[in-house]
Amino acid sequence: MRQGLLIFGVTVCLLACVAGYFLVLVDWIEDFKTGVYAANHAEALLETGAILVYTYAGFDFFKRKLAH
Repeated sequence: MRQGLLIFGVTVCLLACVAGYFLVLVDWIEDFKTGVYAANHAEALLETGAILVYTYAGFDFFKRKLAH
């Protein structure tokens, strides 16, 4: 029972993180389309950098831990 609860918790957290990542991507695309980044270059650099770092970390984790 305890192992099933752990697997359920990890699955819920994983799905929440994936959903959050896609929400951030959608927000980034909307900001880009509406011209928010043209007015505020610092915000563009910070948000784009954060998305790129998170994406790189995900690919690196997949390569090291999951791909054989």
